Amino acid sequence: PEALAQYDKYIDMYEEMGVLSKVELLARQETLFEEYYKTINIEALTMVDIGEGTDSVDIVTGEVERLKSDFSINFGSGWERVFWGWLGVKASLDFSDIVGFTKDVSFPKLLYHTNMGLKVNLTKGIGLMGGLKGGYPSMGAELKLWFIDLFVLYTMDEYSEYVGYNPRDTLSVQLRMVF
Repeated sequence: PEALAQYDKYIDMYEEMGVLSKVELLARQETLFEEYYKTINIEALTMVDIGEGTDSVDIVTGEVERLKSDFSINFGSGWERVFWGWLGVKASLDFSDIVGFTKDVSFPKLLYHTNMGLKVNLTKGIGLMGGLKGGYPSMGAELKLWFIDLFVLYTMDEYSEYVGYNPRDTLSVQLRMVF
């Protein structure tokens, strides 16, 4: 906007050189100011939306609920046991958003904040995974070939504050290159 404010100083020069008339130059200035202020407004509204959280629609009642995550503390633990060089088992358990969980202690909330999994390495390059993610079953497979790791994961993600209100299926395919 500082540069746009300087247009008035150069009106005579633009007219003398036949580039733009005064009316054309002021119209251009107005258009650029408008574009600038619209951009700033969109960025500000986006920032407000991100800060307020996301909307979740209850598929049973149609109610819209505003989900916010003000502050989160997560805790997790894992265990691994390897047999015969490559055959192995990994287990993990973690709790997400412990602060949010303590506000309403109930079994559905406990499930919502709990993730647990088990991975079994069948060979050096093939692994199977299963577990619970936010109260829903999850499963997957891992394939390791030379320097490429391929993961295929199926999970259900909850888009409301309670398990069972608004679940959505998710299929993830991850390809990692390991050097």
